[in-house]
Amino acid sequence: MSNNSSSKDYINDPDFIADLAVAQLSFMVANIVAVVSATVVDHHGHESVEVQRMHYDQGVRRIVRNMVAEMSVLAGDDAAMDRLVAMGHKIAEERALADEVAGGGQ
Repeated sequence: MSNNSSSKDYINDPDFIADLAVAQLSFMVANIVAVVSATVVDHHGHESVEVQRMHYDQGVRRIVRNMVAEMSVLAGDDAAMDRLVAMGHKIAEERALADEVAGGGQ
């Protein structure tokens, strides 16, 4: 690895880490909205749209807060971090293999 002093240290850059966290949480919200919406309809479908919207907004926020809190717990657990990193590496490897197959191995 080059020891170029002009290269950015993303690993220790708090702004980069904050931006990445926000981006990942945004994707997380995109992945949970359908579940929250279905739950609201199941439990509050008989109520007005305004009330359903309030429950939806509260539900999304509650799940995000709970997931962030759980992530904080996981960050302090070395065994959990080992599992998360291993899962991330496996996903990255599967993506690379899929890209290789899709590209014809070029």
